[in-house]
Amino acid sequence: MLLAALLVAAIGLPVVAGGQQRSTASRALVFDPARVSSYSDRELIQLLSREAIEVNLVSDSGLFSLLPTTGIGRVTDSSGNWAYKSVQIRGPQDSGISYPEVVVGELTRRRPISELVQAFDTSDFVQQSWILEVFSNIRTPEVDSVLRKVATAKGTDYPQYLALKYFAVTGTPWALAVLNCNYFGKYPVPDLEWTSIVSLFGKYRYYHATRNLVNTLDFAFVTLDRAAFESLMELYPEGPKQFTSPDSAVAAWTLYLAHHPRPDQREINCPR
Repeated sequence: MLLAALLVAAIGLPVVAGGQQRSTASRALVFDPARVSSYSDRELIQLLSREAIEVNLVSDSGLFSLLPTTGIGRVTDSSGNWAYKSVQIRGPQDSGISYPEVVVGELTRRRPISELVQAFDTSDFVQQSWILEVFSNIRTPEVDSVLRKVATAKGTDYPQYLALKYFAVTGTPWALAVLNCNYFGKYPVPDLEWTSIVSLFGKYRYYHATRNLVNTLDFAFVTLDRAAFESLMELYPEGPKQFTSPDSAVAAWTLYLAHHPRPDQREINCPR
């Protein structure tokens, strides 16, 4: 439990420690893989709540992310240069239960959009994250319409971030623009989660994010600076690659960009 608390404090990632007894006081639904097809839509959605995931994962061993995530392995630098930080966190899909993905798959098959939309509006942030996985699998005009309203609303809350991510992962320019304007720290998300957004700026050649990416090179957060570097290399393959420290990385890239300007490097006004 102490290690889990330290990781939450250090990287903001909500995790649960396995190897514990299930709480008899919890009223969360216990997952039974034999009942997947017979669960009601409401029960399946409940199984994606934070309480349910905590209850159903505690019997396994290790630390597990409560949010959808891939395992983050250690990044090494064989040339002996500045190494980026990383940590090994297992996602729920790595456990012996694997039930969140099973539930997401069943909900994707059923497509109870009205129930999912209602839950997305009222549920906890862990449940919202898993519901977004279902939405991303479905991607109907109805889902697009609902999430566009959430994404373009005023504010920087977690549901809005998820809605923006829904569009950004397909390279939607206006969603990337909003996320770039409200860069890291504006949304209540862990740095490991924001890493996925930083990677999208490189994947979709979003040059307007250049300044934010350079400034991220000296962030003291797990994997975030590495993702920024990789996105910069996507945008500028001939850019500097060798550094002795985070500060030197920022300095090298600042100098390089001064000598290799692009019109679309400039930041743009927020669209709202």
